[in-house]
Amino acid sequence: MINTKNNAEQLVNNIYEFVKDYFYNINDKDIKNAIWMHLFYGTIDVIYSGDKIIACVRWNISETGMICHVLDLIISPESDGVKIVRKFILRNYERFPSVKWIKFERKTKYPSRSSRLYRISGLLNIKGR
Repeated sequence: MINTKNNAEQLVNNIYEFVKDYFYNINDKDIKNAIWMHLFYGTIDVIYSGDKIIACVRWNISETGMICHVLDLIISPESDGVKIVRKFILRNYERFPSVKWIKFERKTKYPSRSSRLYRISGLLNIKGR
């Protein structure tokens, strides 16, 4: 939980250090500004191993509130990506109760592939969602 400006600034700097190489074509100020805005709206999450960030995700929620559009998902190479994605979904499951779908676009890794839409209940094996 962020309770002071210094903690928020440190969090932004930590996230920035983790993601900066992924955004090689965007200037540092714009990257930090995007992190600040997503912190403000609660649409960014990080996973730590000890005091080191091992994964970060940034998303937007659709106007209908039913689709979580993942903008960036960065996972350290030594981490289990499937477990990390599941953990992110579970951690944010209650924060956005209207969300039924998650949409991934992987334009950096797969430039010619279209976005993929997954039902959250199917990813988490939950009935009735």
